Amino acid sequence: MRFSMLSLLLSAQVFAAGTPETFWAWVAKNEVRLSDVAKKKPVDAMNELQVQLDVVENGLTVELAIDPKTKGSIVISADGHRDHFEAVKRVTQAAPSFKKWNVVAFRQRRSPGDTIEMQGRKFPMKDFTFREVGRTKTTIDFQIFVKNMKGADDTLAKQAVFLFMDGVVGEYDMETKVAGIDIVPLPAKPPEGLRPLVELAVVVDSL
Repeated sequence: MRFSMLSLLLSAQVFAAGTPETFWAWVAKNEVRLSDVAKKKPVDAMNELQVQLDVVENGLTVELAIDPKTKGSIVISADGHRDHFEAVKRVTQAAPSFKKWNVVAFRQRRSPGDTIEMQGRKFPMKDFTFREVGRTKTTIDFQIFVKNMKGADDTLAKQAVFLFMDGVVGEYDMETKVAGIDIVPLPAKPPEGLRPLVELAVVVDSL
């Protein structure tokens, strides 16, 4: 009996320490305060949420989308790691309804902006084009061309590609429907049939 009682107590402590339900219970308790903080200091609000989420599921990322006219969004992301997708679903499916927040699984499609700037370099969206080079019933392979790319080892240019693609296609489709990605400098004489990167979602949706 003493062993059984101890097991029950330990189980209760684990439940209290970190489950999706306890995470969302904390959010509910702090819902209004978090909303107020997020409008002024969104990074502070995200950091608070991240600390609480790390107790529940290590490896997931919290992001906030703030719109002064509507409810804010708490985005739970796998940060591009497909092996964390089930954890994202598990956490978001446990969320209740909130007055101040929507809960969103995975980074959604959004406008990635006209330019990405990293370490003093600017990457305009118009400098990125693509073509389809292969597909199966469920995935597509792409070749991405980057104007002014500094050779095959240009890490910043490759990072810009993935940031743009993540925005255009969305996190879930990027990881489940885009297979091979070959990133190369745009040659002096570009191949025929290249399309602007902003049209990538149209091709992915054709699956």
